[in-house]
Amino acid sequence: MADTKKEVTKTVEKTATETSTTAPKKSNTGLIVAIILIVLIVLPALGFGAFWFFVGRKIDKAVDDFENGEVNFTVDGEDYSLDTSENASWPDSMPSFVPKFTDGTIVTSGRLGDLWTVEIEGATKDQALAYRNALAAAGWTVEENVEISEMISFGAAKDNYSLMLAQTVDEDGKRTTILSVSNE
Repeated sequence: MADTKKEVTKTVEKTATETSTTAPKKSNTGLIVAIILIVLIVLPALGFGAFWFFVGRKIDKAVDDFENGEVNFTVDGEDYSLDTSENASWPDSMPSFVPKFTDGTIVTSGRLGDLWTVEIEGATKDQALAYRNALAAAGWTVEENVEISEMISFGAAKDNYSLMLAQTVDEDGKRTTILSVSNE
């Protein structure tokens, strides 16, 4: 029995030694979850905050300018502008060989890179047709002439530029002429 007791004691000591050297390690799950949360939530939030700090000011200014009727900005070297003020006018940056549409009232003008757009109210159908003739006289090739009732639309081309004019009439008889010029 003494031998059995010694064997049991050795077995218990051996098990205790193995248990103490192979004790379960602490789980790193909490640390891993914390790192994931930082990467997925905190860093993008800080990035957005920095973005808003630097870019948001420009956006706020653009919104203020837009409320006053005029916005000008540059993206990747391209100039953009929009004028909806009561003083809207023919764009200064419009190529000089594009004849000015002088009839009616310009209510909006804008530029997006190599695209210029002018919205005109109050020009008559005859004035739009006269503009088509002025384009032809200035060396533009007039294309795509469409007239449906009181509405008119036509295109013209010169060098690498295209011009499109569309004039619509609403139910109250108000005429709106949209003229756009683009560099192909």
